[in-house]
Amino acid sequence: MLFHIVKAINDAITVYKNPNLKAKKTGTLKKGETIEAVHRSGIKTSVGKETDYWYLIKNKSIEGWVFGSNIQMKEDKKAVVKASSVTATTFIDWKGMYEPKVVFDGNLKTGWLEKSDGPGIGQGITLQMEEPITVDEIKVAPGYFDPKYRANNNRVKKLRIDYGGKAFALEFKDTQTMQKITLPEEITFSTITFTIMEVYPSNKDDDTGISEIEFYDKGEKVEIDMSGIN
Repeated sequence: MLFHIVKAINDAITVYKNPNLKAKKTGTLKKGETIEAVHRSGIKTSVGKETDYWYLIKNKSIEGWVFGSNIQMKEDKKAVVKASSVTATTFIDWKGMYEPKVVFDGNLKTGWLEKSDGPGIGQGITLQMEEPITVDEIKVAPGYFDPKYRANNNRVKKLRIDYGGKAFALEFKDTQTMQKITLPEEITFSTITFTIMEVYPSNKDDDTGISEIEFYDKGEKVEIDMSGIN
């Protein structure tokens, strides 16, 4: 995922294998040199009197971490990360319309529909990406949002989010809108699972759906490249 083009603003900036001063040195950047920053540490740390993020920089000749106070952001880039798989515990298999991958297709008229007996409690979808992303906001369309059929299916009231051995829950209103959840802190992950915990019942079918999930960091959408997902 590409965050920024960065420029070295100090002389002989040390590049480290890991984001700390005790890590092995992998090279140096000269003052004025520009390079891509492809990842950022999840939290700020202090080095001397400075407090900043660490950035993973990369080109054909060097790869490693530099401390943020040594670089300057030159050009923001849209963050794009390639998905390696999207799976679900169950889904309705009908012309590809309800597969889990459509949750990340940008279309509110498509959506994942689980097919378990009952309202789908414990059913979920898992997104796996080729490299980690950092996000501070998630937007969810917690139901099957095609207006012709939304009321025919259960809508999600509560989701459990699992990533990197950690978990938390999100709750939603029963409205046909993308709902924004600002996280209490940034999270970094390459695999994330969304599991249905509670639903708003439908007036017809007992299937539960999710139409869309989006990720944001610092107000910028993190685009999920689904081109390799069949």
